[in-house]
Amino acid sequence: MSYESVPLMLYTLGIFLAVAVIYINWREQSEDNRSSTGNGPETAH
Repeated sequence: MSYESVPLMLYTLGIFLAVAVIYINWREQSEDNRSSTGNGPETAH
């Protein structure tokens, strides 16, 4: 493995983890918005 490929691999892994965390948080938020009554301006998107 060359030294130049290590930062790119870590960068790709970081993006993948960030997308996974954001997706999980968004899915939990959408489930909470569906279960809660009364849609406020924050949940309108």
